[in-house]
Amino acid sequence: MNSPLEQLFDIRGKTAVVTGAAGGIGACAAGLFYDLGATVVFVDINAAALDEQIRKTVSGGETRPGPAAADAAGPVSGRAIPIACDLTSEAEVLALRDQVIEKAGPVDILVNSHGISKRASADEMSVEQFDTLLDVNLRSVFLLTAIIGRTMGRGGSIINISSIAAHVCMPNNVNYAAAKGGLEAMTRSFAGEWAGRGVRVNAVAPGPCRTGFTESLYSQENYVESLLKKIPRGEIAIPFDMAGPILLLSTRAGLNITGQTLIVDGGFTII
Repeated sequence: MNSPLEQLFDIRGKTAVVTGAAGGIGACAAGLFYDLGATVVFVDINAAALDEQIRKTVSGGETRPGPAAADAAGPVSGRAIPIACDLTSEAEVLALRDQVIEKAGPVDILVNSHGISKRASADEMSVEQFDTLLDVNLRSVFLLTAIIGRTMGRGGSIINISSIAAHVCMPNNVNYAAAKGGLEAMTRSFAGEWAGRGVRVNAVAPGPCRTGFTESLYSQENYVESLLKKIPRGEIAIPFDMAGPILLLSTRAGLNITGQTLIVDGGFTII
């Protein structure tokens, strides 16, 4: 018999789809799900990077502390499935849904973790920069949530990765802030409409975090020193720090949480 802790966080036998899974927060969430016994569909636009991430995941690689769990379900790659997809294309997302169901069965968990950054000041940002980012960071999340979420049964959980940029002013990020603010509003709307059929929809909003498209900022010593003064915990997060909150919202432990944004920022937004 499972312990109460295991019952709260058990995802063995579940099917999870994680986008942006070739690196960063998506790779860490996908790796944790895999270690805990779920079948995980790794989705990204970069096929080569996906294959490399699958290799790391099943061998206990670089995305998370500790060794990978043994794969009791068969070959180590059997529960880690890569699918390359342009998530801005409705046709490709429809095909993704069909491939997932064919290869892994009905979806229990969807983590929308993909995104891009196109930084520019408000004075200099072009319409193209604004539109391109919203297409990737907001419209594609709608496509995935609508197309895959409609197939989910009771107990399904969708987690959208937002940002504290939806809550505080982050310079040179008008487009990014608009996308994340819209994402959180969309999260609440989906949650309200789908709660009656047992599908939960939430968001996680990371604060400062070392990911692929933030590392250039964090390589600047003066920037890091200034930023650390604004974080009560005194540390910049790493992608794995977001995996626990994502797991909470994916499991029985978060059963009564829906329509919420969980801010994970070391206290950045409280001061």
